[in-house]
Amino acid sequence: MKIRHFLLIIASMVLFWTCAPRQPLPPLLKPTEPPKLEIIDYGNVFLEAEALFAEERFEDALGKYGYYIQHRPDGVHADAALKRVGDIHVLLGAFEFARNSYKALLERHPQSPLVPDTMIAMLGSYDWEGKYEDVIRYSFEIPDRKLTPEQRLRKETMTGDAYLAMDSPVDAFYFYSLVYDQSPPPLKDRILQKLKEVLPHLDTINTIYLLDRLKDGVLRGHLLYHLGLLNLETGRTDDAIAALSELVARHPAHEQAGQAKELIREIFSESISSPHSIGCLLPLSGPYKTYGYKALQGIELALNEYHRVNGEKPINFIVKDTASDPFQAVQAVRELDEANVSAIIGPIISAEPAAMEAQSRGIPIILFTQKDNITRLGEFVFRNFITPRMQTRPMAVYAVKKMGLNRFAILYPDENYGNTYMNLFWDEVLSLGGAVVGVESYDPMDTDFANPIKKLVGLYYKVPKELEITFEFTPEEAVDPDPMAKITTDMFAFIPDETKTIPELFFWGFPQPLGPLADDVVRGRKRDDALEPIIDFDALFIPDAAKKAGLITPQLAYYDIEDVVLIGTNLWHSQQLISMSQDYIQNAVLTDGFFSESKDPKVRAFLENFQGTFDEKPGFIEAVAYDSAKILLQTLVNPHIRFKSHLKDELLNLIDFPGVTGSTSFDYKGDAIRDPYILRVKRRSFESLQNP
Repeated sequence: MKIRHFLLIIASMVLFWTCAPRQPLPPLLKPTEPPKLEIIDYGNVFLEAEALFAEERFEDALGKYGYYIQHRPDGVHADAALKRVGDIHVLLGAFEFARNSYKALLERHPQSPLVPDTMIAMLGSYDWEGKYEDVIRYSFEIPDRKLTPEQRLRKETMTGDAYLAMDSPVDAFYFYSLVYDQSPPPLKDRILQKLKEVLPHLDTINTIYLLDRLKDGVLRGHLLYHLGLLNLETGRTDDAIAALSELVARHPAHEQAGQAKELIREIFSESISSPHSIGCLLPLSGPYKTYGYKALQGIELALNEYHRVNGEKPINFIVKDTASDPFQAVQAVRELDEANVSAIIGPIISAEPAAMEAQSRGIPIILFTQKDNITRLGEFVFRNFITPRMQTRPMAVYAVKKMGLNRFAILYPDENYGNTYMNLFWDEVLSLGGAVVGVESYDPMDTDFANPIKKLVGLYYKVPKELEITFEFTPEEAVDPDPMAKITTDMFAFIPDETKTIPELFFWGFPQPLGPLADDVVRGRKRDDALEPIIDFDALFIPDAAKKAGLITPQLAYYDIEDVVLIGTNLWHSQQLISMSQDYIQNAVLTDGFFSESKDPKVRAFLENFQGTFDEKPGFIEAVAYDSAKILLQTLVNPHIRFKSHLKDELLNLIDFPGVTGSTSFDYKGDAIRDPYILRVKRRSFESLQNP
């Protein structure tokens, strides 16, 4: 029953559904067209970038290349785009950005055919930026097997340039030579030009180093020729001939073989002639002719003695007058060079221009001058003379070590001579542990030295009244001077200071000398001040001429400066000093380069020969000229001396030549090494305290 009812209900519902009015169906949706996708040809993007690059529109090209790399990092043109980006950054000076792009190419595309060129470009970015150490470092990371000859040339060229920029020409030459050995002829010419540019930067040691390592005949030829030039410039004539001769013998077809032959001929034409000739440059006219003739006498005596012993080996002297004129001195050197002299002695004046000309011509020259640093002009320049340093050091050593003096004062003329000696002596005293407790200068034109002397001993500046000590001086009643002496005593205060320094007037009217032997009464007549000098020094150094020292020493006595050792330079070695100063200069010590009263047999023989020849007594100028001539004459006798460079080397190796001015050697700069005489004034003459 229930099933029948259920079926009936279902049938009624179907009938109702079919009889109900039909609703229209909604229209079907019209399908939309798919979106149109923009298809980009990235190959064209790269080509556009290339076109912009060709037009040098680098900023626009960078945008295109960047767009391509961003969307096609593995595209067919990705490696080329990265290379271009790096190249553009190099052109724009953004080297770090360039290297980032190059590194990206090398890391992402290791098999790209652009890898070798990219590594060279990376090297070039360091070179452009001046990072030469990075150029050298990175060059060793680039394998040569991946490079074409042209790329290898660029690599080694940049590496060589980097070494050259870092002042390492030997490495630069070596790197260039590696490329030269493996390059085809067109590249060889280019790299050979680079090698020639490096040659002037190679010194002798580096050139020899490369010769030991390189086998290529062309390169060895250039190195041998360069070595020959270097040896000539430094006076090593034998070494120059050896290098040039090897070039001619082993590489006769070399482009520089002909030049080497010509150079060898020139060297032999400039060898020391036989018989030898020695040039002499002396002031034989003008204001210093006296010194010129003194030196000439010493030279002539040396030559006469030489010929007596070596008559079979004559040596000529060619004398030129410089007239103390620098231009004439230079011209004289040129004329002596044309005469092919082996060496030159002198000059005394105009030494520097003459030395420069002799040095430029490779002629050994021995100068008579005190000019500072004169031997620094070159290795052919020598000096045999007494210099400020040669005097001050031994004098200070003797005063401190031998005499036991520790406290010094210096009174000096305010000009070049005085300032030089003051500074040197002061330095030497300090270096020996002594002390300089007073230093005063004076005008070189002065004849009254009261003010600087008073400053040295504390008498110049007024003492405040509260510190004054009053003394009452009562002369002995028993003293009854004669009328003339009384007049002189009364009037002494009115005599001008400069007149008091004239010995003939100063001593007139006094029964005893006004020096260390004067008594208190006489000394009391001289000074009207009551102050006592403060003498806190053991010795007083006065670097001035004998005449000036003769004016100063009496004034020292006037201010009661006694029991002080007076020290001077070689200018004090004069009888004029003793005549002017008499008792005031007793026991003073000084230096000099020659002492005619020496007991040395060499000096006695020289003195006898000189006086017998010229009928006068020699001094230092004659003696040092004699020694200098003897040194050259003795050296030129050596048969191994064939070139001026040999003579120069022999002079540098001279040790303790036994001369009348002492045992002489030359230091590495060409300055004579010799201790001076230490002399002392004793009564009316000089005596030697220490021989050289």
